[in-house]
Amino acid sequence: MDKKKLVILVATVLILALIGGGIYAGLSSAEKRQARRAANTLTLARGYMDNGEYAMALELINKLLIDDAGNEKALTLRDDIIRKKKAEEAEKAKEQLKARDDLSKTISELGTTIEKTSVTQVSKEAASRKKEELARLDAARKEAERKKKEEAERLANLSKAEQERRAKVKELIEKGRDKMDEEQHIQARGYFDEALKLDPDSAEAYAETGESYFREDDESQSNINKAVEYANKAIEKDKNLWIPYETLGKVYAKQNQWENAIDAYGTAAKLNPENAELLFELGKAQYRARKYDQARASFEACIHIDPQHEKAYLNLGFTQRRLGSSAGAFAAFKGAAKLNPSNPIPFFQMGELSRLANDNGRAIENYLKAASLDSSKAIYQASLAAQYALTGDYNKAEKYFLKALDLNPSDPVTNHNMALTEINLGKYSQALTYASKAVTLKGDSAEYLYTLGLVSEYLGSTASAIKAYEASASRDPGYIQPRINLGKIYDEQGDYDKALDHLLKAYQNDPDSLEINNNLGNVYLHTGLYKDSIIHYKKAISKKPNATLMRYNLALAYIETGEKNEAVSVLSELIKIDSTYWDAYYTLGKLLYAEGQQDKARELFKALLDKKPDYDKKDEIESLL
Repeated sequence: MDKKKLVILVATVLILALIGGGIYAGLSSAEKRQARRAANTLTLARGYMDNGEYAMALELINKLLIDDAGNEKALTLRDDIIRKKKAEEAEKAKEQLKARDDLSKTISELGTTIEKTSVTQVSKEAASRKKEELARLDAARKEAERKKKEEAERLANLSKAEQERRAKVKELIEKGRDKMDEEQHIQARGYFDEALKLDPDSAEAYAETGESYFREDDESQSNINKAVEYANKAIEKDKNLWIPYETLGKVYAKQNQWENAIDAYGTAAKLNPENAELLFELGKAQYRARKYDQARASFEACIHIDPQHEKAYLNLGFTQRRLGSSAGAFAAFKGAAKLNPSNPIPFFQMGELSRLANDNGRAIENYLKAASLDSSKAIYQASLAAQYALTGDYNKAEKYFLKALDLNPSDPVTNHNMALTEINLGKYSQALTYASKAVTLKGDSAEYLYTLGLVSEYLGSTASAIKAYEASASRDPGYIQPRINLGKIYDEQGDYDKALDHLLKAYQNDPDSLEINNNLGNVYLHTGLYKDSIIHYKKAISKKPNATLMRYNLALAYIETGEKNEAVSVLSELIKIDSTYWDAYYTLGKLLYAEGQQDKARELFKALLDKKPDYDKKDEIESLL
């Protein structure tokens, strides 16, 4: 009996970040607070710069750089402030023109930029979509700059007292943001209330109040209601402020209202087109709404703005898999791995993609990397083991399946695959242990029961094998493997009715199966139904022309039906295929002798005894000679 080839049953894990969620959630709470504080500081400093208040803008930037000296956006803004302070009005206009030219150049080189960041070749259609997306972002950016300039001009025309009042309002809002980042939401809202007393039309104060309610307790319906109420008030005051739309996006995402979340995040991203995090959140909402092509565009735009956004690369990879682009997914995961070589997730995903592409070497390489980076994940060890088994390296497969079982001993899939591995290593007693465990854990699996029967058969326990095979066949009547083996066992025991019952049911499911037709040929041969035997042996041989035993049995069936010429032809062909098939010499010689072709028969008998002097029918042959 041939050993059963290992079948990979390790579940493919498309996404590990969220159970059922599909993609990475993004930054942690602490990271979000730090990022938001930095973003708010940059926004405030940029506002002071636009109003010509360079000293206050530089003071804010310097505080930010003390906490994060490598903040590229802060460094860039600081340089902009100094340059703007020193430059003349004409020179400023010239620089703004140059900036627009640079932006146009960036957009025109979109294809190259995306290729470098995602490390993939994109189709013309995909490149066109990306160009349109970046053009949309560019238009939104220009519109935001126009509105900012209008606001700066409006503020410049205000009286000194009004400017001071507005500066105080901004200061109070910033203090509230600081308290919000420290999770002191009541104090934060106190500052926002003070700001509203000074300016009842402050959209920012309303927006930050709504954001505070959401951050304080996003599980409380009361807080959710307040967050929505204040966000909408902010929009009433200033529909061009992005913050309340972001808050609404969070609320809708929390409630799984993905279409509303997409609308809210989409509006926020249009109003604040340089904010990569908004595009990231928009992409997540689009992904969960199964709008994968839109999600892909959002994640790619996020990466375009922030090429260091590791999680955008990861989510782009998951999205590309949903879109069926294995090459795009691999490139995205490779980009994530390059940004963070210590994260096992992208390596595991590249292993999955390589496995699906039948690239065993690359699959093993990536699975091995993932398993070495995080030895606590059973799925990494089991996937690596399964890949080794696919390549026939059962010793390494055994090693990593054992590691996986140490981490998760109650996984039926891994126990079953371990049993198959031990069978291939000839360790049948150990295989029995794992096969029994798999059946205990998942007793309704026809395949697990079949493997238990297979191991029992190897160990010589025919009764146990029959019991397991019968249970397997009853669990899944369309599963042919247990029926094939039952047919063979019952045939050997002479219980031909049971053998035929199982084999004919299997034949209905797979009439072209080599094993089924061969076993049917055997049963029909043993029951004297030689015509039926011939039909099935011929079908089996057509699947495996070099099969020797099947050809020999076919010849016997022809002899029984009196079709001697066909028998001679089959036996002659058999000797050509295998010159050491001694029974073929003997049977063909006797057939020729009986047909009166004594010379040819003697020639065959002499060749047989010359090659096999100790042939067990030597005495009979010598008497004929």
